[in-house]
Amino acid sequence: MNAIQDKINNSVFQNSNAIQFNPSNEIMDYGVEINIGISEEEVIAINYTVSVCWEFKNRQGEYLVAVKFKNFLVNQNKPELLMEILADRCRQPINDIKFLLSNEGKITDILNYEAILQKWQEVKEELRKEYSGKIFERYLSLQEKIISNKDFLLEKLSKDIFLSQFFSGIYNHNFRNYFIRNYENPEFMNISYEIPVTIEMLNEGIYSNKKELFLRKAIDEKSYNFNQMPIENYKTFYTLDGNHFIKSVMGKFEALHQSVSFAFNFKER
Repeated sequence: MNAIQDKINNSVFQNSNAIQFNPSNEIMDYGVEINIGISEEEVIAINYTVSVCWEFKNRQGEYLVAVKFKNFLVNQNKPELLMEILADRCRQPINDIKFLLSNEGKITDILNYEAILQKWQEVKEELRKEYSGKIFERYLSLQEKIISNKDFLLEKLSKDIFLSQFFSGIYNHNFRNYFIRNYENPEFMNISYEIPVTIEMLNEGIYSNKKELFLRKAIDEKSYNFNQMPIENYKTFYTLDGNHFIKSVMGKFEALHQSVSFAFNFKER
């Protein structure tokens, strides 16, 4: 029997070739750190906290989750520059958001869109009492175009670094020889990419509920056209606990002589 078959026979997938996940009203907090390398000399560090509440799984196998963002810092400081302040204030309507996820764990819909619109109207009124001018109005107009269109907002959120990497479709998905093949549409440095990826199970040995699971996501080099949009590096590593909740996510993306590294780590309440 060859090595691959030995690995399959003694694996986490001995009774199933998918990572099963059935949460119910579980809340997980994460510290998020994103480092954007504009150049070798200039790096912007962004930190914040995210709470993910897995409310339940419906009869169709879809997940309902509530995601809350808070405590945004830029280079370890609260937003100070005008554009940083505006970005932080304009983000308030989507700091508390509810998503519908597919059975694999990918975002498919926004469930509290009307509440987001209402909050956006309130934020706009507050901002217009404090700021004015062409630059301010232009920035507000850009945000209005995104938030006022549900499909556009869903697309933008699905490209967010935390949301796209965390809800990456690792659950209830059939692995073949320890691999999942998928497509992603992330956005890095304001450029959107369409990337074929492989997600590989790194565990070996017989599975038990106490064992952590380790996954690696990388570009599917057999399918990606590097001449069309060169990417120097793109890898993400996942650690799951015995109940298949995500404990940590670490990754890096490099292209066009710029880089984005990210780390999400579970925080005890």
